[in-house]
Amino acid sequence: GADMTHTGIFNYHPDKQYSKKVLPAHEKEDLKQGMRLAWSSVSHGLHTLLNSVYENLYDEKTLHHYLIQMPQEIIRIFGKHFSSQVTDYIAWLLTEHLHICLKFNLAVKNQDQRKIEEYHNKWYNNANELSGFFVKILPQCDYRSLYALLTEHLELSKAEGFHHYNKNYTQSMRHLKQRESVCTRIADLLSQNIEKMILEKK
Repeated sequence: GADMTHTGIFNYHPDKQYSKKVLPAHEKEDLKQGMRLAWSSVSHGLHTLLNSVYENLYDEKTLHHYLIQMPQEIIRIFGKHFSSQVTDYIAWLLTEHLHICLKFNLAVKNQDQRKIEEYHNKWYNNANELSGFFVKILPQCDYRSLYALLTEHLELSKAEGFHHYNKNYTQSMRHLKQRESVCTRIADLLSQNIEKMILEKK
């Protein structure tokens, strides 16, 4: 991946106190709701992706094109506060996250145990990379909390796809609702830590 160590954005001091600094209420709410909307879009896009895999709605090339578009709103929000070098790397990690999800569910559909195991492992490695990079650019962000949310998102995505594959649509929708809740928690964790970063720069 890209060498992110020489950009000035990492010169933050996590031990600083933020109690005397606050964002204007409208800015805070815009950031919070914007991030929630962006992750909700990814959640719904992923649901469409899973349906497409199991219902043979699109070919794989079309699905790949579609998943590249899914995280763009998240990238736009980070682009307000970080360099293109940073946002390009976030885009790559998020697209890889969705790409692995696509490959994993194609393997489930094809009952390819070797590929299922391969992409299962890649998925968790990707969650580790995502968590590590977000913590690197947002030093106040707790790695364990973010990693736990991302891995929960992975487990729910797997369960949603598995139940859809077995035509248990009620269970699949239940996991979708749970996954949407996790995406909201991821969005809030990231927006809260972007807010802390903004306050430190003031």
